[in-house]
Amino acid sequence: MKNVLQTIIVEEVKRHYRTEKDFYEGLLGITQQSWNRWKKGERGLKAENMDTLKLSLFTDYEWMLLNKVSSQMSVYPNNFKQEPFEQYLETKKVIAKEWAKRASINVNAARNADNPNDGRVMPGVRVTVNLEYGHWIEDTLTFYTDQPSGHIPAGKKNRLEWFMANVGNLK
Repeated sequence: MKNVLQTIIVEEVKRHYRTEKDFYEGLLGITQQSWNRWKKGERGLKAENMDTLKLSLFTDYEWMLLNKVSSQMSVYPNNFKQEPFEQYLETKKVIAKEWAKRASINVNAARNADNPNDGRVMPGVRVTVNLEYGHWIEDTLTFYTDQPSGHIPAGKKNRLEWFMANVGNLK
């Protein structure tokens, strides 16, 4: 499967920005032609643009996972029935379910984080699963839900039960 990495990244851009143009022009400072050539796999982005892209859309763990899913789907395309972004999201959910038993699950209801000046939008209430390794190392997976934050229970046990019951509906 060609351009798996680009396909997943473009879907994330669409979730977090009103338009692709808001992202590639406003954040990366590149032209539509450069963006389209990158999406087609004809050309790379500068290292600083890739760093900006990564930091604005993904956690470190999500970036690693994105590259792993992209690699696997490119090398073994017949092993996957889902489209790249759906496969990436499903893989995040499988991992998050494993982590949830020992991770912290946090809710950020800041839906007002939409920023008309740079085109950013919040795709819903943010739910993060954070796995700490007892040192300074922490891995995070980020999801979104349309449920009002007031409908998501507090407390570790209650939130874990809610997460396990609703992980399939997270986006």
